[in-house]
Amino acid sequence: YSRRHLQRLVQQRLGCSMKTIQKIQRINQAVSLLKEQKLTLTAIAQQCGFYDQAHFIHDFREICNVTPQQYQKQLQDYYNESFKF
Repeated sequence: YSRRHLQRLVQQRLGCSMKTIQKIQRINQAVSLLKEQKLTLTAIAQQCGFYDQAHFIHDFREICNVTPQQYQKQLQDYYNESFKF
């Protein structure tokens, strides 16, 4: 099969492009790294294959509807509330 044919098959079956699938995979990897809270956003962007931090933040917001910083804050708030007695 040609590359274009495979792209059309993916689009038909999954309802999104290969580029979107790749973006989602990168964001999933970034979410895992954000949970650890050990790396800077720039380091996470580089490790996940984004061109730069700005592209990472843009794509993260596009997929998750929040910025990476907002996501980390939500995680912190959740864990802080969950463990209160």
